[in-house]
Amino acid sequence: MDISIVMTVYNGEEFVKEAVQSVLDQTYHHFEFIIVDDYSTDRTKDILAAFKDSRLKVYHLDKNLGQTYALNYGIDQARGDWIFRQDADDISLPERLEKQITFIKEHPDTVAVGTQIRGISALRTADAHSVRAIEWSNALLTREEIKKYRFIAPPIVHGTVAFSKEAFYKAGKYNERYQIGQDLDLWIRLLEIGPIDKVPEVLYHYRVDPQSISRKDETKTCKESLTCTSFHIENKLKKERNHKPNLLVAGPSAGSDYFRDEIASVNELTVIEYVNEEQGFQVILEKFWSQNVDAIIVLDGKHSEKLVADLVDHGLEFNSQVFRLWNIFMESTQVRGKNGYASIVVPCYNALSSIRNTILSLGRQTLKHYSYEIIIVDDASTDGTYELLKTFHLPNLKIIRHLHNKGAAAARNTGVVHAKGDLIIFCDSDFIVPPWFIESHIQMHEKKERAIVSGMGRWHYLITFNFDRQWSSYEKKYVKPFYNQSFIQKRLRAAEDGHLVHESDIYSWNMTPFYFCPAYLTEWAEMASDIYKRYGPEIKGFYLPWISCCTGNLSIRKEHFLELNGFDESLTRLEDWEFGYRFYQSGGKFIYGERCEALQQLGPISPKRNPAQREAFQLLRQKHPHFEVCLLALLFYHNLSFIQLSTIYEQHQMIKQDPARQIIAEKMEKSLRHYAGGGAEELSKQERQYFNMMISSMPLEYGAWVNLFQRLHK
Repeated sequence: MDISIVMTVYNGEEFVKEAVQSVLDQTYHHFEFIIVDDYSTDRTKDILAAFKDSRLKVYHLDKNLGQTYALNYGIDQARGDWIFRQDADDISLPERLEKQITFIKEHPDTVAVGTQIRGISALRTADAHSVRAIEWSNALLTREEIKKYRFIAPPIVHGTVAFSKEAFYKAGKYNERYQIGQDLDLWIRLLEIGPIDKVPEVLYHYRVDPQSISRKDETKTCKESLTCTSFHIENKLKKERNHKPNLLVAGPSAGSDYFRDEIASVNELTVIEYVNEEQGFQVILEKFWSQNVDAIIVLDGKHSEKLVADLVDHGLEFNSQVFRLWNIFMESTQVRGKNGYASIVVPCYNALSSIRNTILSLGRQTLKHYSYEIIIVDDASTDGTYELLKTFHLPNLKIIRHLHNKGAAAARNTGVVHAKGDLIIFCDSDFIVPPWFIESHIQMHEKKERAIVSGMGRWHYLITFNFDRQWSSYEKKYVKPFYNQSFIQKRLRAAEDGHLVHESDIYSWNMTPFYFCPAYLTEWAEMASDIYKRYGPEIKGFYLPWISCCTGNLSIRKEHFLELNGFDESLTRLEDWEFGYRFYQSGGKFIYGERCEALQQLGPISPKRNPAQREAFQLLRQKHPHFEVCLLALLFYHNLSFIQLSTIYEQHQMIKQDPARQIIAEKMEKSLRHYAGGGAEELSKQERQYFNMMISSMPLEYGAWVNLFQRLHK
C-alpha cells in the first residue's frame, strides 16, 4: 500500500515546524510527504528548507492561489494510492498512520477514514463554538452516523482523513468553488461512491485557533457550508423526485433572512416559505402537507434539534423530507444584539489602493456578522475599484454602484436608503478599523439619545501602500523616513501589488509598524484630539460641537438622519459639517466615542483639495450665514485651531450681551460673513477711533476676540 501525505501551508510560521515534525516522527515510515507552500510571505519557506528528510517534497507556488487549489495540486503530484491529509497547524500523534492503515486493510470497501481528535490551544481561549464542533465530530463513529449527518457539518475533521486517490478522482477532486468548505463538499460526493469511516481513537490534535482559515472569516465559512449543503440537498431531491424540489425553510429569523438573501438566490432554490422556528412543529408540519413542499430545511437555532425530532416523530423522514443544517446562527435569542442591527455605509471613488483593507477590517469584527451589514457605494470609479469589490464574498456585504459620479454626499445618502439597520455607521474607504469598531459605536447608542457619535479625535494615520512616484515632491520629503525603515523596505520588495499591509496584519490587529503622521498633518490630528482631551467625551463647554461630525468615523440613528433629509448633495466637500450644523440646530447632541477608533490610510493629496474645500466653505457660509459657521474662514485661511474658534465664539456671545458693545459685535459678524483670507472691509478713520476706544478696555477679558478683531481690521 503506497501512501502520500499532503499538507498545504500559507504563512504558517507559528506552527508549521511542529506539524511537519509530527508526521516525520510516525511509527510507520514508508511514505512520501508532499507540502505545497501557497506563496507564504513569512518565514515558512525557511522553516521548511531546514528539514532534511528524503521523504519530504516541498512545492512552492509562485502566487497565492488558495488552499483548495494547493490541495489539488499536491495530490496531482502524489504517487500514493491513498492520500493522508495533515493541516499545517495541527499535530498527528505518532501511531496515527499505522492505525489508519491497519483500519483500511481491515475494511477494504471504505473510501475514506478519519480519526477522533482532541482540541489543543493556540495560546488563545477556545470558544464554545469550537468546543461544540469537536464534541459533535467525535461523537460520530460509525459509517451509518457519518452518512446520516453529512449535511449538518463535516462529519470528519479534514486534517485527520485518509482517502482513496481513485475515489477522489472519481468524485471529481476538490471543488475550487470552495476555499473553506471544500472538505464538506468532498465528503458528500465521496459518500455517493462508498462508505466513510472513523478510527474510534484520538490520533490527531486539532489546533483551536481564531486565526485559522475556517475561523478568521466565519461569515465565509458559514456561507460556503450552507451553499454546499443546500446545493447537494437539492440535487439529491431532484434525482429522487425527477423535478426541481419545493423547499420550506424553518429557523431563527436572522438565519432565515440570511438564507433567503445569500444562499437561496445563489443556488436558485425554490423556497415556498420561510417559517420562524418559534411557531413550532405543528404549524410547520401543516405547511409541509398543504403547500406541496418536497422537503423542510431546518436551520440551526434554539429549537432546531427538537423541531427535527418532532417532525420525524410525526411521519417525516430525516434526510429525505427533513434536513438539518448547522451554521453560526446558534445564538438565536441574540441574533441582532440588544441594541439593534447596524448598517455600515462606505462611499468610495477610485479607492483601489485602500478599500481592500477597509473591507477586510469591517469583515473581522467582534460582533457576529448577522448583527450588521456592510454597504459599499461605488460612485462610478474608473480605476478598477468596482471590479475589486466584486471579488469579496462576505455574506453581509452589499455593493451598490452609481452609473455616474455624484459625489460622496450622494453616495452616503444612497447607502442609507438601502440600509436595513436602525443604526447607521459611516466609514470612509481609506479607513482601517479595529475588531471592536462596530460594537463600540453600537454601545455608545445604548441610551438611544438623539446623538451623533464621532471618532474624530480617535484616529491615527498610517501608510499601507507603495505610492512611489505618485507622491508630490513636497510630500516625498516628509514620507521618505517611513519608506526607509528596514521593515517597510522588506515589505516594499515583496509588495508586487503595492500593498504593504497583509491580511494577517489586519486579522491580528498588528498595525503599529505602519503608523505614520507626516508633519503637514500633525497640526490637524492634534486639533481633533485636543478637543477630546480638553472637553471630555461629551465635549461640554465646546461651542462648535458640530465640527465633530466627520463621516470617516461617525454613527447616527437612521431615523434621526432621515428626519433632516440626509446630506446636502450640492456640496462636494464639507457636507458632513453642514449636516452636523443642521443636526446641532435641531437640538442634537454630539459625543466622542472613546473606543470608536480608526486608522486613516494616507495617500498623495490632490493639489485641488484646498481650493475645493474653500469653494465648499463659500457654499456652506451662504447656506448658513451665522457667526459660528463664518468663523471657519479663520480655519481655512489662518489655521486657527478649533479650540481657538470656540473661545472666540464664547467671547463674542458674551460681548453681545452688553448693549454698549453690540455694535462692535455686529461689525465683527459682518466682517467675517464675506472674509476670504485678505483684509476685511476697511474702517473709516472715525470708525477706527471709535472701535479702538471700545476695545481698549477689553483685552484682559476678551483677549482672543480682540486679537481677531484687530487682525481683521489692521
